[in-house]
Formats: sequence, structure tokens, C-alpha cells
Amino acid sequence: QSRTSSAVQDWEWGGCSDNIGYGFKFSREFVDTGERGRNLREKMNLHNNEAGRTHVSSEMRQECKCHGMSGS
Repeated sequence: QSRTSSAVQDWEWGGCSDNIGYGFKFSREFVDTGERGRNLREKMNLHNNEAGRTHVSSEMRQECKCHGMSGS
């Protein structure tokens, strides 16, 4: 068995490095800080922030690309 063939057989996909859940949690903590919904402006800001997160989520798709053996 060649060295290359062995390396290919030993390779395991590690998954994607994105974490949309973490991104959403972080954005809620960072962007929504100070917006408690006490008045109309704060309610509008919270709504718009959530609408933005919803849009980003709706456009997400998994797209894998091969970067060779190095993974770079």
C-alpha cells in the first residue's frame, strides 16, 4: 500500500468550523446589550437585530471545499 493511499484512508473529516449558534448568542450579548425594550426605540432596535439574525440564518448553507492534505 502506498504512503498516499494510507494517508487518505486515515483521514477523517473534522466538520465545519462555523458555529452559527455561538454567533447568534454572541451577537445577542454584544449587539443587544443595553437594549431592554423599555421604550419604542429599544423595541425597534431589538426587533431589527433579531430580523438581521433571522436573515443571516436563512441564507446559511454548508459548502465544503478541499484544501489538500495540509488543510490550509
